[in-house]
Amino acid sequence: MVGNFRPPWLVGKFGRNNGPFLVVVSLRGHCVDLSFKKYGSYIVEKLMETEESMVVVVVELLECNRDRLMRLARNEFGNFVVAKALKFTNEMSRIDLFWGLVEKLMPFLPFLRKSHGSNIANILDALI
Repeated sequence: MVGNFRPPWLVGKFGRNNGPFLVVVSLRGHCVDLSFKKYGSYIVEKLMETEESMVVVVVELLECNRDRLMRLARNEFGNFVVAKALKFTNEMSRIDLFWGLVEKLMPFLPFLRKSHGSNIANILDALI
């Protein structure tokens, strides 16, 4: 495997416990940019499957400005990353991260409903 699929291959090679964290550490600071691209969003989604690497990705989402997060949430590929971040932070009881994302996304709820971010809007609507 070559190219964009190298990180998931590494995740499999080093196991589910070590692999994602090693990859996310090397990609730190680039997760938001990767999420805008088809294969990059796939990589970032895979990295969120363990709690340690999920925290690194979600913290990066929380550190980006609101407008960039909104563009990512409305992006045809990035919306899956944001939706998975909301889902996993809630499931893994990382309520601090979950509500941080909700707080940043809630002002954009009307814009999310009429875009690729409708899946995120459904999550946020369920909280109202």
